[in-house]
Amino acid sequence: MIYTRRFMSRMLFICLWACGSGETSETPSAACASQYVKSEASWKSMSGANTLYIPVDHRPNWYWQEVSKRRGGLEPVSGYEDLWLDRLFAEAQIQILGCSVHGGRYWEVVLDLPRLFQIIRRAARPIFLRLLSRLLVRTDDELNSMDDLPDVMRLSVCAPQVCDQDLMVDIIVPQFYAPMLMGAKPERKLLNRSFQDVVRVEELLDWSSINIDFAIGGTDGCGTSSLHRNLEQHPELAFSTVGEDFFFTAELAHRLLPLKSQVESYNTQLEEIKDTKLKSVGFRPKIMGICNPALFSTGLARRKLAGMPNLKMIVILCDPLGRLEKNFMEYHYCFDSLAEAKLRGLASGARDDEACFASAGSLLSERFGKLKRFWQRREVAVHMPTLMNLFTGRIIVVHQEQLRIRPNAVFSSLASFLGARYTFRSQTSFHRYNSVGGHRTDLCHNATLVSALKRHLEPEYQMQELLMKDAQELVPESLLLRSTRCDRIATEEATYCPSRSACE
Repeated sequence: MIYTRRFMSRMLFICLWACGSGETSETPSAACASQYVKSEASWKSMSGANTLYIPVDHRPNWYWQEVSKRRGGLEPVSGYEDLWLDRLFAEAQIQILGCSVHGGRYWEVVLDLPRLFQIIRRAARPIFLRLLSRLLVRTDDELNSMDDLPDVMRLSVCAPQVCDQDLMVDIIVPQFYAPMLMGAKPERKLLNRSFQDVVRVEELLDWSSINIDFAIGGTDGCGTSSLHRNLEQHPELAFSTVGEDFFFTAELAHRLLPLKSQVESYNTQLEEIKDTKLKSVGFRPKIMGICNPALFSTGLARRKLAGMPNLKMIVILCDPLGRLEKNFMEYHYCFDSLAEAKLRGLASGARDDEACFASAGSLLSERFGKLKRFWQRREVAVHMPTLMNLFTGRIIVVHQEQLRIRPNAVFSSLASFLGARYTFRSQTSFHRYNSVGGHRTDLCHNATLVSALKRHLEPEYQMQELLMKDAQELVPESLLLRSTRCDRIATEEATYCPSRSACE
């Protein structure tokens, strides 16, 4: 076998490092270094994916047009963001899977660049700035001083299983990654410090490591609270939180891969919830779910959930006009007393800075004005095709009308879909939650406005029909006829159970 000069120099380093520390080749530190050197090219080929989401707008428009053209000239369903998410997310998933298959562990390495600059010998700083500039901005002179440095540099690194957190900092980073920033023999360029002072390393896991089995992922304002609270009555089912679960959209909001520490902490909480339900009902649930009614509209969140191959998705649909009016009431309708409306659960608690309007007619007159963003945020049709594709074969679609007409059948069907062994008891009561009936605004007093808004919402109605048919569900009559809550308001008893209170 012919060894390259680089390979021989690496092996010499391993020998000197192990011997100098009084260790033999059997120790984890020596094994970490030797295993990495023997397959360095392979380990590095499975490294380098982004671990955090980078906003789509850092790429120019022409780039996305070219990507779209190469995909057959079709415009992406949810804009360029979906294309960009697909690329970043897939790359991260492929690398961590490949690393695991090859017997490695995947790590996130975070370098404190300003701190590193400070502890580098003065004579070595120009080299550091030049190499970093070449690496980050593809030029030799963009970074001229410490003030030009980003706060951190984030790397993803695949390394042998034997390499633990300390060995990543003491061996892998200094010997195999620091030279690209500092040149040869980087440790000699530090001022009586070590890379322990500037490097933070945490292990990464893939999304399947999170122990949840299903998600109520939408649609907000359509009855997700009712789904959540009623399914929670089943002894075999439990939820991660009493309210909405923001773990994927807050703590993990920008992550393409979760930290092992985050996963372990979350999974521990889930086990505690199961233990709590065991004490209260005498049965330890085996099926764990989450509820966040806006997950369907968050591209990165729905991909994370789709990255859990056994996770099932529940989606509920409802009258688009009624949902639009309800959101308008909560965020933009002018009440005589906003403080009282918040106490009654009619207005959102976080709407102090939102403009208010005296009439629902503003939904039409300000659709492309002050309420343009409001309309955009309430779009469902643009997101659902992607959600259906991501969860093909493991998604169930429910319509709110089905809950009103035959709740027992719907919830028994959902329990079966989720894998519960037992159906709901016949005496189980299914309540409505977060429901405000009657005239919430002046909308239903204006038939002309209702008709105009329904025309603008026609893509939403068509999307719902298509989804129900694709899910092999019977399309509700109200959907076929485009009837709304305004058509029922005179005959239905007005409900009032805002937030998570219950209506009988």
